Amino acid sequence: MTPEPDSGRLRYRLVTILDLMKPFRAVTILNFLDLLHIFRLHEQTFSISGRITKLEQSAQADGYRGDVGDQQDSDSLDDEFRRTALPAFTGMESNCIDLELGTSLATVRKIISVISRPRSQYGDLYPLVEELRGRLIDEMESKSFWALTTKEREYYEQPRKGWDEVISRFPDSVTDIEEASKCFALSRYAAAVFHSLQVVESGLIDLGRLIVATDPQTGWNATTNRLKQILATTYPTRTPFQQQHFQFLQQINATIESLKSAWRNKISHAQDKLVLLTSDFTPEVAEEILFASRSFMRRLAADAPTSPDPDA
Repeated sequence: MTPEPDSGRLRYRLVTILDLMKPFRAVTILNFLDLLHIFRLHEQTFSISGRITKLEQSAQADGYRGDVGDQQDSDSLDDEFRRTALPAFTGMESNCIDLELGTSLATVRKIISVISRPRSQYGDLYPLVEELRGRLIDEMESKSFWALTTKEREYYEQPRKGWDEVISRFPDSVTDIEEASKCFALSRYAAAVFHSLQVVESGLIDLGRLIVATDPQTGWNATTNRLKQILATTYPTRTPFQQQHFQFLQQINATIESLKSAWRNKISHAQDKLVLLTSDFTPEVAEEILFASRSFMRRLAADAPTSPDPDA
């Protein structure tokens, strides 16, 4: 798996499993052994290749006849071969199930049946082994995976990291929080931004409720317009609620401005709706928006009052 440069950032191409079955070569994230463990491929699945190779030697133009490994096609499978081959192919059966290699699984089960059947001959086994080899190659080539960087893996496996206070205060936001992190990990940057906006939207609506935004269309404009009205008032004209929480309102307004800066020319907040203007987000911009959204929501969760202004 070779890293490919993308705007100064290392990205990783989709790789088929078969690519990594080739002779070992250094990789950035996964090495050959890691891959075997990840896909639960016990080493015997491919380490039996020596045995398979021996059996495949019979699959020559001679039509599976002749002396192969000192065995003739008409010879019965010996007990020593049965003793070692049966658990090997049984292990492969399990691996094929785990990897959903259906046609290979069917052939493996035929091989197990031949090995288990009394008086089976080597000639019964050779064609099936050759068949298995081809099926494994075809099916393994059809399986792909996406390799994540260390940071991306953390986003995917710990999507709630850094959001604990937000989830505690706004439990309904958890789905969008998780989706924003996972979409970012999988390089779906527009989707990550979209879910970030959904989280912010919920926070803005709650903030509008606290400061008693009267616009019937709850959302960005209703909340920010009401916030500006409060910040523009003089101290004597503010309600006790506004006086008590004025520093918080100032700071949350600054956080909102940082949000606007992060998504400038990318997101519209017209008509009280946060709408993506483009789907072309670089990872840096998407992560910046994710961070700014989290900062806004964490501040709300930590410092926002729980009840609205009773005097507004």
